[in-house]
Amino acid sequence: MRYVVIALLVVACLLPASLGQVSPLVVIGCFDGQAYPPEFCPNYSREIGDLAGELVAGAYGEEVEVVTIGDWFFLLDVLSLPNVIGGIVSLREGAFYMSTMRQEELVSSFEDGLGLIGMNAMCYNTTMGRVAHEVFPINGTKKVAGKIFRGELVTSRHTHVMHVENEVTHGLPGVLEIPDSSMFYNYPLPGEGWWTPDGGNMTVLYKSTTVVRDREVPSVVLYERGSGRSVAFPGLRHTDATGRLQKDLGWYNHSLGIPEFRQLLTSCILHVLEPFASEGPLGERLDYSREFLDEALSSLQLEVETADAALDSYRRRSTRNTILVVVMAVLAAAAIAYVGFIRK
Repeated sequence: MRYVVIALLVVACLLPASLGQVSPLVVIGCFDGQAYPPEFCPNYSREIGDLAGELVAGAYGEEVEVVTIGDWFFLLDVLSLPNVIGGIVSLREGAFYMSTMRQEELVSSFEDGLGLIGMNAMCYNTTMGRVAHEVFPINGTKKVAGKIFRGELVTSRHTHVMHVENEVTHGLPGVLEIPDSSMFYNYPLPGEGWWTPDGGNMTVLYKSTTVVRDREVPSVVLYERGSGRSVAFPGLRHTDATGRLQKDLGWYNHSLGIPEFRQLLTSCILHVLEPFASEGPLGERLDYSREFLDEALSSLQLEVETADAALDSYRRRSTRNTILVVVMAVLAAAAIAYVGFIRK
């Protein structure tokens, strides 16, 4: 039964109700990992989803859909589907350990071809394991709060200095001041530079100068590994409170309200999706998705037929057994009647 339910969920994801056919998907999921399983953050997810939805619609039209997923496990399942071309995942805290099997699945899906953006504890090695250095290569082992400003605004703030100017950072300011209630980095820092992964191509777009005194650590990282492309934000620890920044100091929109940061995030989303959302790769992806769907439906049909056959067989056995019991009961009653009454 469990496999039937999973198959139905897969089919539901592959067949958006609005189109009735296989569609390329970008998935959004923002969670609070203070408990396990992580709790969905609807306000922050909606804000990220609205930004991504407008951007994707403007860049690629209605063909590519942006969907929000509120279940952590289902999100991980969906990221392995062939019609999913990318995703944005934020994890506010990392107070759990992602299973080795889940790590392997996500790394494999990424290398096969996904455009991903990961925020905060998605870069935390203690929680995400391989994902934190093979998908979002920060390999964070230590978390540091930002500088606290008191007065009209109380928040946590880090300074980010541009390290590389490319198509992602072009037109952005050289220095960004972003509210980050915490940032992850790999500790201890080597004598020079910072931790880098063994494989893939890592590009540090921005570096923070406020995490470690007199040192710099990566704060926005572009990464390519296999056929996958990602951007890691080891900061941006969101909250899910509603309200206004001046009234609610934990407002979830505190970073997304900064125009320069929205421009940076916009550039990152377009960059990670570009290899998969263009016409040629998208067509190939959808052809493969249809084949995958046909195989999934065939497998599901086979399971249903097998279950029906087993049920029919059970019913036949049950009927035979019932008849046998009745016959034996009749024979036993006849024997008792003969011995007890007729013979006497």
